[in-house]
Amino acid sequence: MRSFDQDTKNTERAQMIWTLRNEFLARSTRRDSATLAPVDQVRRPVIAPTDDEYAAYVDPVSSKRWLAIPSDWACPICARSKRQLMRKSKSGRWSGGVRSLYECTLERDDLTIANRQRLFPDFRNDIFVRDISQITVCADCAGISSALMQKDQSIRDPYLSSGDRRTSIVSSQAHSTHEIDFEAARNRAIANESYAAASAAFLAFRERVRDFAGRFERGRRWGNTERSCWTNSPTIFVSFTASKIPRKQWISANGF
Repeated sequence: MRSFDQDTKNTERAQMIWTLRNEFLARSTRRDSATLAPVDQVRRPVIAPTDDEYAAYVDPVSSKRWLAIPSDWACPICARSKRQLMRKSKSGRWSGGVRSLYECTLERDDLTIANRQRLFPDFRNDIFVRDISQITVCADCAGISSALMQKDQSIRDPYLSSGDRRTSIVSSQAHSTHEIDFEAARNRAIANESYAAASAAFLAFRERVRDFAGRFERGRRWGNTERSCWTNSPTIFVSFTASKIPRKQWISANGF
């Protein structure tokens, strides 16, 4: 296992074992058809919480996040307010909450892309992630991914951007679940398959730069020259010299 880890480090193959595992689990639980038959749901009458019910409610899944967001917050995808997320179940209990999603920003700078290709030639490298940020959305918008995997078990861990999720929502009402176009969501998930490798390459790059930054600072404290600190990490040095910008600016530009 250690040899496998060493051979696949900083390559797309590092994800292979987990991808195969997920596919095996998906196939082992799959029914006769990969796409599950849609279930017609009859929408119940919309019931809004009273002021007291809203004030007393706390999301049981993510209570700290629920309490931290202000009352005037709105989901950046469906635009519903915090109060509008609450809905009453058949059993009469209130539900609804907020979740965190990771949003990828693509790299557009040609020089940075060339450097990334030079550093990580063993990744797919058809798209490049510049940054991965965390956003807070409602549980219904976040749940589109898991609902899609339940509908179509050939889809595993799909990446859906905020725009993809927004496009997939046919109807969004206060105190009610979303009506989702799962075919649209499926098409976007398939189109976004490259994001998995691109995100892994970005995280590998970030880890390498952080490791280099630590080595550089320790080397300077130990009395090594700046150039020797750089040349002790040749792949990072190549990326830096190709950029033709000052060291501190280069590290800052790469998010560290």
